[in-house]
Amino acid sequence: MALRVGVEPTTNRLTVYCSTTELPQNNCLNTIKNLKKRQDLSPLYQNSTLLPIIKEKGTLISLKFIFMKLNTIISQDNQQLKNLKKLTLKKNRDTAEVFVVENLRTIADALKAGIKPKAIYLTEGALNLADKRMELIKNEMAEINIITAPMNESASDLSTASGIMAIYDKPESTLDLTTDTVYLNGVSDPGNLGTIMRSALAFGFKNVVADETCADFFNAKTLSASKDAIFKLNLIHDNVLIHLKKLSTTHDLFACAGNGTELKKNKRGKKPLVLIFGNEANGITPAVLKLAGTVISIPISEDMESLNVAVAAGIILYHFAS
Repeated sequence: MALRVGVEPTTNRLTVYCSTTELPQNNCLNTIKNLKKRQDLSPLYQNSTLLPIIKEKGTLISLKFIFMKLNTIISQDNQQLKNLKKLTLKKNRDTAEVFVVENLRTIADALKAGIKPKAIYLTEGALNLADKRMELIKNEMAEINIITAPMNESASDLSTASGIMAIYDKPESTLDLTTDTVYLNGVSDPGNLGTIMRSALAFGFKNVVADETCADFFNAKTLSASKDAIFKLNLIHDNVLIHLKKLSTTHDLFACAGNGTELKKNKRGKKPLVLIFGNEANGITPAVLKLAGTVISIPISEDMESLNVAVAAGIILYHFAS
């Protein structure tokens, strides 16, 4: 049995690797537990928890044991938990300049891209999931907070709590005037906003600008619909059309409305594009329409009054991307 011990410089976390042709569970565990008694190891390692990650190749079995700090929160009155609960409100997220992701895949994809959360909270059930994405979280995070399922439910902004909550700093985005842009005017449903964000990323529109009447980029339903697009887009808040007016000098503007020219008759020119989508009930406001160079529409059956704004956005984004 080979045993290797190392301290990861970026996390200051102790990791132990061992491999053998026989299952090393007992011998390896005992050897590693004895390491915790060594005086030259820091108190963090001596008081930490062993988390095994097992990989098999033929008859060779290797185990990676991570000495990780697990903080178990036992009371609903815990200050960390209280602060977590406050982040369900936009005003508190804005004040703290953070947001919460409650999706395992999104968190794992962000970790793969080198984006780590400030803090992560897991239920015991989530921690013990036999899932490669959970392995990645254990591998990358030096510290994990353990909460009960009722705590998760009380702090979650989802209708069904997922067992995982990760806090991230809000990204600092700047408007790129050289690339295509989606501009949203009064898109108030967070699910539609998140779906449009996902489509924008899929079709190469890296800027998504939302005016002051739109839903919040960092609402739980928006994040659920957008997946990891939240980490890959330039997300810009506009106020009194400041950014749209700036874009009108560098881009070709197309507004999606019911009385425009047929979509397939429109092609992109040499300038980057701005595609404008409005509120489903009220459409695009007159002030925004005035700035748009062209109004476009999607022909639909007389049996249907209109398309969902996220569906319409997907069709139009695909048209101009291809």
